[in-house]
Amino acid sequence: MILGPFLFSGSGEIDTDNKKIVELSIYPTTGYNEYLFSDDMYGEFLQYCEGKNPKKRLLLSPGESFNNFNYQKGYHYIIKAEKITLNHALKDNSSVIYEYIETLSKQRAALPTSTTEVIMEVAPVKVNFMPRGKEPRKAFLIKITDEARPRPLTRIEGFEFEKGYIYRLRVTKIIHPETYKERFILSEIVAKIK
Repeated sequence: MILGPFLFSGSGEIDTDNKKIVELSIYPTTGYNEYLFSDDMYGEFLQYCEGKNPKKRLLLSPGESFNNFNYQKGYHYIIKAEKITLNHALKDNSSVIYEYIETLSKQRAALPTSTTEVIMEVAPVKVNFMPRGKEPRKAFLIKITDEARPRPLTRIEGFEFEKGYIYRLRVTKIIHPETYKERFILSEIVAKIK
């Protein structure tokens, strides 16, 4: 029994995870990413930065305690959280877990109605998508020209999708200031490639 910790640590010391209390800024809009260890399941995640670091990140590894965080799009939050850095993570981007402690401030973010025309590519097959607080559903996998990563999208008004084709679309993108919801309306199919 006494040898247990020494056998598993490899260094003769008990290996524990590093924990500290931090402040996170939670942004008024969410972001999208593949789930860890999946190539066809995408999720909607909170966007945050830690402390004074302005770099916006996706909260891919929230702890169970985030079920108690009542997030609404359109609000900027400052929260207190426990940051747990795992010593034996399976991947680099899964080495940190945040546990929600409390909300320190909540402030409505101002956003005017935004209407822009964008070019997007649509993948030839749909992906699985889990929106925040909703049931999984099928979605288009799109890549908007000025965005860094592809993301899921459940609806493009006026667009009839045919599986097996890559589409290049000209689309009107509208963001509503009250809900921060995006609306996409097809303007033109620029290309359809088998």
